[in-house]
Amino acid sequence: MSESPSARSRPPTASESASYGVSRIVINIKNKMAALRAVVKLNPRIVCPLVNQVRYRRIRGRNPREPHLEKKMILEVCKPIIPRRSEPDWERCGMAKRIDVEREPHPYNRVRANILRNELHEAKLIFFMHENPSTREDRIKVHNMLFKKNYFLKAYNNETVRLAIRGTKFESATPFTLSRNALILSPEVDVATFFKLSRKMPQFILLAGIVHGRFLSRDELQWLSTVPNIEYLQGQTCAILASMASRTLQITSHHQTKLSQLLASHANPPANPGKESAANDEAPAQSS
Repeated sequence: MSESPSARSRPPTASESASYGVSRIVINIKNKMAALRAVVKLNPRIVCPLVNQVRYRRIRGRNPREPHLEKKMILEVCKPIIPRRSEPDWERCGMAKRIDVEREPHPYNRVRANILRNELHEAKLIFFMHENPSTREDRIKVHNMLFKKNYFLKAYNNETVRLAIRGTKFESATPFTLSRNALILSPEVDVATFFKLSRKMPQFILLAGIVHGRFLSRDELQWLSTVPNIEYLQGQTCAILASMASRTLQITSHHQTKLSQLLASHANPPANPGKESAANDEAPAQSS
C-alpha cells in the first residue's frame, strides 16, 4: 500500500528528532576518537605530556654484552669465508705496479717559480718552516708581525718551490717541499730577532735555514743567534791582523830606530855639557 503525498510531507515527530540527534552525536564522537587514536600513535606525549620515557639500564656501547649462544652461533655461521691468497705481499701491493708519469708543470707555476727564484737570490736570510693547520686570521697576524720587522712570509705550493730551487744552490732544501711548508725571507741577517718572534707563532716550526749562502740546521741557527754580528766579528779580525802587522813592523825596525836616535844624539850634542854633567853629579848627593 503506497503512502499518500500528504503522509510524505508531514514533519517528523519528537521521538524521531531525538533519535536522529543522538545518532549524529555518536557519529561525531566516534570520528573524534578515531582522529585522537591516530594522533596518539604518532606522538604519545599528546595524551600525557608530563610522562617521559626513562631508561634505567645504561647502554654499553664500548663493551657490549655478548649475544646469546644461539645468536652467536648464527653470527658465526653467517660470517663470510675469504680464501687466502697464495702470492706474496709485494706482488699484491698496488703501489709496486703503479707507474709514475712525470707530467708537465703548469705555466702559472713556472711564472711563480721564476719570481721565487729571484727572491731567493736577493734574500740574505732564508728560513724553511713547517706550517701546522691554522686559521686565515692567525696567518694574517703572523704575516703582519713579521712584516714590521722586515721579514716576509711567502706562500707557494710545493711544485712551485721545487721548480724554483731546481739546479740552484738551494737544491739541498728539496726534502722540505714534501708537506705543508712555508718560506720566510729577509734582506737583513738578524737571526736573534727572528727567534724572539718565533715564540709568538707556535703554528710555524723552524726546520732549517740559509744564511750567507750556507745551509744551516736549527741547532746551528740557534748558535748563530747567540754570537755577535758578522760585521762586528770582521772588524775584530781586521784589528787583530793589523795589530800583528804593526807589531811585526815595530820589532823589525827597532834596531834601525835605536841607531837613528843614537846618531841624532851624537850629531846634535847638548849646548852646556859641563852644567849637565855637574847636575848629574849633584843629583845622587841630593837624593842621598
